[in-house]
Amino acid sequence: MPSQVTNAPSLRRPTRQQALLASVAGAQASRPSEPTGLAADDALPNGAVRLVDIGQLMADVDQPRKTFGKKEMDELKASIRRRGLIMPLSVTPSGRPPHEPQFVVTAGERRLRALAELVQYEGAAHLRRVPCVVARVDGPDKFLHTLEENMVRQELTALEVSECVRRIRAEYGWTYARIAEELGRDETWVAQRVGIAERLSPEARDLLIDCQRKARGDESCTLDDEDAVDPTFTLLRSVSSLVPDQQLGAIRGVIDGRLRGNRAVAYVTAHAPSTTRHETRGRPRKAFHVRAPDDVSLPTETHSIALQHGENTTVVVRTVVDLRDTNLAAFFRHLERRLGWKMESEDFLVAVEQALGADRTALRQLQPEE
Repeated sequence: MPSQVTNAPSLRRPTRQQALLASVAGAQASRPSEPTGLAADDALPNGAVRLVDIGQLMADVDQPRKTFGKKEMDELKASIRRRGLIMPLSVTPSGRPPHEPQFVVTAGERRLRALAELVQYEGAAHLRRVPCVVARVDGPDKFLHTLEENMVRQELTALEVSECVRRIRAEYGWTYARIAEELGRDETWVAQRVGIAERLSPEARDLLIDCQRKARGDESCTLDDEDAVDPTFTLLRSVSSLVPDQQLGAIRGVIDGRLRGNRAVAYVTAHAPSTTRHETRGRPRKAFHVRAPDDVSLPTETHSIALQHGENTTVVVRTVVDLRDTNLAAFFRHLERRLGWKMESEDFLVAVEQALGADRTALRQLQPEE
């Protein structure tokens, strides 16, 4: 049974790149079988470099990059023609049966796509076997590995970064502080991007992804507009401040009006409901949303304290939580960043009561059952 190079599952018809990767895998199957020794066995050391046939590689379904611009791909292919593959791919064992791809590309999908095109359309058979660094990563480490590798090379879009950071937080319960420390950023940077990804409706997110694909020449774009907007961080922040029902209309208005930069942001801001347009320091007011107890991530640590009484020693065990991730702490960060420490007294009391109520419930859930 032939090996397959697969890509992220999609409900749409296969793109040109997806069909290309599948055809390269088919070409490998048509050649005489040869012992490759590519099984990703457990004995393979972490960080080992080895040559792998591209038919044994598959794209990562959790790849944060959703846009592959034609111009950048052409430049990458030209570079590989001239000098070969300078930077190895980063892969992790797929854990699949021997007749399926043995490695998942965690960093280097653009290079994999470029290599597949060169092999399939230009007959560059010498590029079939490529150097790969095997890194055994999973869970949040896989996301961080992919995110950091992409951020220091061709920059991810603001939407791609926001979605990836949100997934790290939502799926693994990491605090803003921990994510910020791992990425070398501050907590405000993390909180802003998580907030954008959490507040965007699925429909608005899909349309924004299509916009950035169109703006960068990605052939998988479904938009007909010849001059689509490339969503900036400021525009994303403005769109995410709208209620979900208004986001899609605001984006379409920006596209139809061919608005750019400050004009696009001003158009979106004008569609904000009156409850979020109360002026504070000249900025639209951003409402604070209390997270439910089930969504409140309160990492715990167990501290043991030894108490000496003469010859007797008593060990006292205490469980502590990271209070920086409570609703109440988030509320005061919101006051500082969004409202400039100015808020009507009644709204303040309501927000504090709601935050404390949810935090109290979350903290009780951490108490051991008697």
